[in-house]
Amino acid sequence: MRFSNLRPSTFRRSHAILIKTGEHEMANVENQAVVLTQRETQVLTLVSDGYSAKEIAKRICIAPRTVERHIENIRLKVRARNRAHMVTCALTLGLMATPIRFIPLATQQDVHPLLYSTL
Repeated sequence: MRFSNLRPSTFRRSHAILIKTGEHEMANVENQAVVLTQRETQVLTLVSDGYSAKEIAKRICIAPRTVERHIENIRLKVRARNRAHMVTCALTLGLMATPIRFIPLATQQDVHPLLYSTL
C-alpha cells in the first residue's frame, strides 16, 4: 500500500478543512473507535492518492458504484463532509500513516556524472 504518496492538492484541501473545522469538532471524531474493513482501507488509500472512483474500480477490479459505496461508508464512519475531509479525519484518527515527502538533494555527481567520474 502507498500511504506516503498523498497528492499535494489533496493535502492542501485536507489541511484547509482541518484548520476550518477546529479542534472541538476533531475531538468528537478522535473519541470514536473507527474500524475500517480491508477493502475500505484500500479504497481510502487510493482516494488519498487522488484516484477517481472509476480509476479505483479498474485498479482493484470492482464496480465503480461499489467504490462509491465504500467511499460513502468510510465518510459516514469518520463523520466527514466530503472526500478531502474524509482523508483529514482518517489521518487524524490514525487510519492512515502521515504522508512523508522526502526528496534528497541532488549532489554535483548526480547532476554531472561525467564531470566527476574517475578515469
